[in-house]
Amino acid sequence: MFPDSEKARPGRLNRGPNPRALRDPMDLAILLTLVVSFAVLVTVHVWLAVALAKRKPWWRGPVALIVAPLAPYWGLTSRLRTLSIVWLTALTTYGLSLLVGMTG
Repeated sequence: MFPDSEKARPGRLNRGPNPRALRDPMDLAILLTLVVSFAVLVTVHVWLAVALAKRKPWWRGPVALIVAPLAPYWGLTSRLRTLSIVWLTALTTYGLSLLVGMTG
């Protein structure tokens, strides 16, 4: 049908996406940033929820585990400033790298 298209060439198999697609250093950097920032976000979120559950009122821990935005807020009010800042930084890094990965 279209002689210049990839599918029209005889002997060419359609094997899906290019296996060299992730060899671009920028794509690899974005992927690693996404994975690491999400792992940090989840780890710090659980850590923050456990730390909140050990303080009074204890019910803030389980609620913050389910309602994610409450974790850094209650963490800041409960003197868990470092964990809250790491949580917010990981969320920002994840969001920005997701945005860059979707546009680029």
